Amino acid sequence: MDTETITLIAALAATIIGLGALVHLVAMVQRWPRAVGEVTDNIAEWAHHGSGKSAVYFARIAFTDASGQSFSVKGDIGRRSPWPTGEKVTVRYHAANPNHATSMNLWQRLLFAGVFGFFAVMLWLAWGGVIG
Repeated sequence: MDTETITLIAALAATIIGLGALVHLVAMVQRWPRAVGEVTDNIAEWAHHGSGKSAVYFARIAFTDASGQSFSVKGDIGRRSPWPTGEKVTVRYHAANPNHATSMNLWQRLLFAGVFGFFAVMLWLAWGGVIG
């Protein structure tokens, strides 16, 4: 495959991912209820990087949905140090399946979509010959 075809495929992929993330964000804002949860524990996972590996901690978050049912989910955001037990965390959850919840705030999700949008624009400009 030539460079032009690879750039076109990458531009299409970045566009689809960025737009998909944005559509999902809008759907979450409009339809997914919010709840204030509490960090009850940490889930340690190993991350590999150039200098070895280190633990990344994800919060175990307990929350109660609108019907009063309790749930416990793994948070989306990892940290290098453990989450403080008892810390309040806002979650958004799918009303039909509250186990499908996210602790990423809307700005973090918008940033995720924006990064792919930026790469999509740059790749389209490269494919069109506008940039190098």
